[in-house]
Amino acid sequence: MSFYGDVATQNPGTVDYQFFKVTDAGRFTIESYAPAFDSEIFLFSWDGELDNSDRIAADDDGGTQNGSDIPGRNSRIVRNLGLGSY
Repeated sequence: MSFYGDVATQNPGTVDYQFFKVTDAGRFTIESYAPAFDSEIFLFSWDGELDNSDRIAADDDGGTQNGSDIPGRNSRIVRNLGLGSY
């Protein structure tokens, strides 16, 4: 599964949500490439109501540089995920 999206940089501190459903359990990589700002990503399970007990993982700066103008801006989570919504 691949998903590509853009996050607007106009409002610092803006949160962008991406929802997805895992229909085949396996190992997934979620990463961001942010040449214009320092990204931080979180992975939550989705049960219809988002709260801190749904948090599975988080990363700030664990991604590769990959074109970013300042090292340490990209984020990456690698996890085994079961069937479900995230």
